[in-house]
Amino acid sequence: MEEVTVLPSDCTRAGAASDLTVLRRADLAASVTACRAALRSRSQWLLAGVGMSGFGVGLALTYLRDAVGAPEIYDIAALGTGWSIVLGALAVMMSRTRRIIATHQIFCPSCAHPMIDAAATRTVVGPVDTTVQTGRCSYCGEVSFAA
Repeated sequence: MEEVTVLPSDCTRAGAASDLTVLRRADLAASVTACRAALRSRSQWLLAGVGMSGFGVGLALTYLRDAVGAPEIYDIAALGTGWSIVLGALAVMMSRTRRIIATHQIFCPSCAHPMIDAAATRTVVGPVDTTVQTGRCSYCGEVSFAA
């Protein structure tokens, strides 16, 4: 039988040694699945759409300036408005992504390396998927998760 490290029930922090529980591969798999689902939620796609629409807003404001007959200097304002929308949506998406990953994060009991990172959020096989399959941490090689 494989030796498994135990952690506090709050597995996102290596805190006090009271109420020890065993981390299971199913727990890690559920956490990764929930994280991936949250990152592909409707609100994330909506933010991506808002960001991309920023380019259309900038173009529309440029055509509107032509129709109104305003000076060409206002093209800079139209461009700035469009890019502000794009960069604002990108900043919100990045902030949400960090928050979602932090919410579902589990650390390796042996090396304290985070199991869910940017690579774990993709659908391709990454280090966390190997850990789910084998129970061994992909970073330190220790058996950290029970079957």
